[in-house]
Amino acid sequence: MRSLVIIILAASLGWSAYWFVGKSIRQSTLNDWFNEKSENGWIVQKSLSLRGFPNRFDAIIKNIKLSNPKSGLEWSANQFEILQLSYKPNHFIVLGPLEQKLKISGQELLITSQKLRGSLVFDPKEELELNRTTISSENLQINFTEDTFASTEKIILALRKTNSTENEYDIGLDLTNFSSDKFNLKEYDPTGTMPIKFGAFRLDVSAKFDEPITQRSFEHELKNISNLKINNTNLEWGSFKLKASGNLILDSDGYPNGKVTLRASNWEQILDLALNNGELNNNTKNTIRTLFSLFAAISGDKQELEIPLKFSNKKIFVGIIPILDSPRINFY
Repeated sequence: MRSLVIIILAASLGWSAYWFVGKSIRQSTLNDWFNEKSENGWIVQKSLSLRGFPNRFDAIIKNIKLSNPKSGLEWSANQFEILQLSYKPNHFIVLGPLEQKLKISGQELLITSQKLRGSLVFDPKEELELNRTTISSENLQINFTEDTFASTEKIILALRKTNSTENEYDIGLDLTNFSSDKFNLKEYDPTGTMPIKFGAFRLDVSAKFDEPITQRSFEHELKNISNLKINNTNLEWGSFKLKASGNLILDSDGYPNGKVTLRASNWEQILDLALNNGELNNNTKNTIRTLFSLFAAISGDKQELEIPLKFSNKKIFVGIIPILDSPRINFY
């Protein structure tokens, strides 16, 4: 019995020593990060404390404000939490603030939500490589000074490293009841035939990065991607449904080359809204309607429209006809 008590006391003292050493390391690491920002010209305000004995390391950062006088970038929040289980040091849980302010190029944004949290799991290697992460929020709203930039009832963003290809990650984004004042739907649909919100937006892609995403990638910059495979993308707006799939290879400047196929269901109402609000004459409108009807006939279903898009030479083509400039996909 006496030996058992000694063993329990020794184990308790050993675990306590482990926890306090771990606490000291984490506190020092976070303070070093803030000090590095200060040395690089940032203005830093914060109050840092660690708690959670005996099973967790909970870093609580209160009254945080980071501002860069050179770029004009500012971020502030009342509280930000980074949580770890003491026996899972490579797994982080982040509890974001319910209200935060972000200032970019003189424009101030107020970001509010009912819940904002994230989970990050790193592979236990010398250079901690991201294995998977999930960020979710409910009733997220981003406001400018005078209007709502964007709001969504629910958002989930997930990223996971694939085992098949080096530096490739599966990326998923799910938005529910998304809206934005930047999309003035009432202007294009004054009679209110369509909902004022997009019911759902789902993105499922695979991206190959030039280098693996590591813990330091979040401190500096994400590397560029060389290949983007659109496994499945869905947009729902009332009865209208749009799907996209394809494969794009990015050149050294970030411009995509490849093919993407769009499939639209119940598309005629959306086409009418778009044409009626464009500055087009009747002949042009009739030509566009005829062209879209032809695509629908080829697909074999008048209610479903299938349009193959080709990305090449910084342009987007339908067949041999260039219709838009190609977007540049770059994280720099």
